[in-house]
Amino acid sequence: DEFAKLESKLKPLIAEAVVRSVTEEEWGKLSKTIFDEMQGRSVE
Repeated sequence: DEFAKLESKLKPLIAEAVVRSVTEEEWGKLSKTIFDEMQGRSVE
């Protein structure tokens, strides 16, 4: 299922983000990238 696939991709990213204590700005860029990727997937 689509969400499960996305979630499995996000978990390591989120874990890494937590480990690195990314700044809010970096997190914003990361979530934008994720969002763009999701949008791109649904367009295809």
